[in-house]
Amino acid sequence: MRCASCSTGTLNGHRPQNVVFLRSGGQTSTSITQTQTELQMTTVTADKVIQYTQTLCEVLRTNYQSYRIELHRQYIEKGESVEYHKEQIDKLCEGEDVPEFYINTLRKYHKIIMKDFNVAEVTKTTAKNMYDLLLQLASHIEKLEAENAELKRKLELHQDDLK
Repeated sequence: MRCASCSTGTLNGHRPQNVVFLRSGGQTSTSITQTQTELQMTTVTADKVIQYTQTLCEVLRTNYQSYRIELHRQYIEKGESVEYHKEQIDKLCEGEDVPEFYINTLRKYHKIIMKDFNVAEVTKTTAKNMYDLLLQLASHIEKLEAENAELKRKLELHQDDLK
């Protein structure tokens, strides 16, 4: 067999992981030790990629949180709904309403996905708020109808006086 890593073409002085053997037809085959080393390096690289991806998820969450806090501070400086924005900052500092980012590992890459807020909770809150608004609207309509009836009665009395 011929050594592809030196000009002499011999195997003397080479360790098995450093030797690449040439076959006829130009195809190469590597030793088992070299294959194991490459596999270990691939595993280490894949682990580092996952570790960096997890770190990226944490950084994205922190950046989102900081961005939202800064927006609320700007509204406080403008004097718009100060108490509301202070409450929102407190919630954000406690980690509420800050979306989670998670990794979806596919065949050739990792996909970072922002976890949606609890849609059921948002829907429930929205429905409750709409129910409260509808009750207020119904109460207002009743008052308007009573006022309208009173005005009609006064108009009829006034018309009777004119006759």
